[in-house]
Amino acid sequence: MGKALDGVKILDFTHVQSGPTCTQLLAWFGADVIKVEKAGEGDATRGQLRDIASAPSPWTPRTPRARKC
Repeated sequence: MGKALDGVKILDFTHVQSGPTCTQLLAWFGADVIKVEKAGEGDATRGQLRDIASAPSPWTPRTPRARKC
């Protein structure tokens, strides 16, 4: 049995927190989500909440799951 959104393609132009979270949920339901980010910079959230400059943002491991970047 397939997922509810199998075969649906979504271009994700959202950024920061709420938009990517919503498209992540769509991906979990089977949609093929392609995230489009600003060239050379990526999503602004990737650089936030970072205590140590060389450490990854806590959002980085969570946000791209199940999406194509």
